[in-house]
Amino acid sequence: MSRTMSPTSTMEMTEARNQFGKLQKRVQDERVIYVTKHGKKAFAVIDTEYLQIILETIEIVSDPESYRMFMESMEDIKNNRFIDHDDLKRELL
Repeated sequence: MSRTMSPTSTMEMTEARNQFGKLQKRVQDERVIYVTKHGKKAFAVIDTEYLQIILETIEIVSDPESYRMFMESMEDIKNNRFIDHDDLKRELL
């Protein structure tokens, strides 16, 4: 499941408490829900799939070699330097 945008919402602590059972479904749709206390963000409820994407991205960006390879791949894609999966399969078989 690929999502490009990161919709978020905000709810008061009391509302979060009252809707705790519904938060799982809601966070799957909204990815991040900020819970506020007295109008200020107190914490966030984050969809676990989205959190995993964030953590993997941080890991890639933090490793210079991985980041270099990623940027090189992006440049290859931008310049149409790639092989279609079906073409590669035919070439290898």
